[in-house]
Amino acid sequence: IPLNIFVLVGLKIVLMLLFGALGALYLIKVSIIYVIIAPVVGFFLPDFMMWQKVKNKKEDIVRCFPETVDLLHMCINAGADLISAIKWVIEKSTRNPFIEQLGVVLSEVQVGKPRAEALRDMAKRLQLPDISSFSRVIVQAERMGTPVEEAFKNLSDDTRDRRFQNGE
Repeated sequence: IPLNIFVLVGLKIVLMLLFGALGALYLIKVSIIYVIIAPVVGFFLPDFMMWQKVKNKKEDIVRCFPETVDLLHMCINAGADLISAIKWVIEKSTRNPFIEQLGVVLSEVQVGKPRAEALRDMAKRLQLPDISSFSRVIVQAERMGTPVEEAFKNLSDDTRDRRFQNGE
């Protein structure tokens, strides 16, 4: 079920009332402050849960990013163009959150959105430095007319080095 704004606001109100009622029933004996805090906690609980899911998804993307870039680099080294490489990685490799985002990019390109714009939109959507760098390098390589293969080699080396440094 898609979570739209009305469902979210309704859930927040229901949780606020529920936590407020439970706070009034059980926590009034402890302190009046808990009765005041309980509805606030109920109201912001969905926000916290959604923020936590987004944070976990971004961490998963950062963790699987280097391997996916290496796979794309190998496909491009083998002679595939960028879209074919993305399609191959989506079809043949194990699903991960970054591959899902590449699937969104591929879908957007297939319906007619320019490749550079689809990559920039992915970077805006995810707001991660690695992904912004990834999209910027590809868009710049296409704009300057340099081979995407060379850009991917540099990007692959950089992500591997950064991962090694983070590990240290």
